[in-house]
Amino acid sequence: MRRKYFADCYYQPCDRWTPRWDASSHATDTMLVYDVGVALANGRQLPGWQDSSEFKAICAHLAAAQ
Repeated sequence: MRRKYFADCYYQPCDRWTPRWDASSHATDTMLVYDVGVALANGRQLPGWQDSSEFKAICAHLAAAQ
């Protein structure tokens, strides 16, 4: 059924919600994002970029300009 859905309906007019869908993992994903947000909000240290990240230099440049 999954293969048929992706082959025939994914991003097609028949691609719509049905009561047969199991959305329980959506709640788990939402709780994960919430928990990360709470940990960041209550933490003592701000998150940072890894040294290999292309965004680290951009953020450093923007911070220096302020």
